[in-house]
Amino acid sequence: MSFSTRRNPAIERMRPLRAVCGSTDRELARVDRLTYELEAPAGAVLVTEGDSPRGFFLIVSGRAAVSVGGVCCGDLGPGMFFGETAMLDRGPEPATVIARTAIVLRVANRREFRELAEIGPVAHTMLLTLATRQRHALRNGTCRIVPEAVNG
Repeated sequence: MSFSTRRNPAIERMRPLRAVCGSTDRELARVDRLTYELEAPAGAVLVTEGDSPRGFFLIVSGRAAVSVGGVCCGDLGPGMFFGETAMLDRGPEPATVIARTAIVLRVANRREFRELAEIGPVAHTMLLTLATRQRHALRNGTCRIVPEAVNG
């Protein structure tokens, strides 16, 4: 007698992504439950600088361009994410993100994002990414330290 194991295709697409690297099957299933999949064509504006937060976006496949003040800051690819800053501080989107190619995303709204941030590997990756971005901004003189904000 043989048994076959059915795998959730959404979880299998997420498994190699850096943002969830090291996650257990149970944690990946939780990420799957807390997010939904969104597909967008090349050229789609995913978030616009200054707008209200639209969510947390994890790139499953495809590439996106990030710009601030109309100046391109770089590209994002599979395993990278955006929208976390506005989700964390409840401020406006700090950048515009446009799909360079057809793109597949996992998206979480504010409530689901809070739960995602409690998943160990996801939280670690978010903190590491934010620290790296801050270090880069400080090194380049493009960052000012502001008083700590506390708004649960």
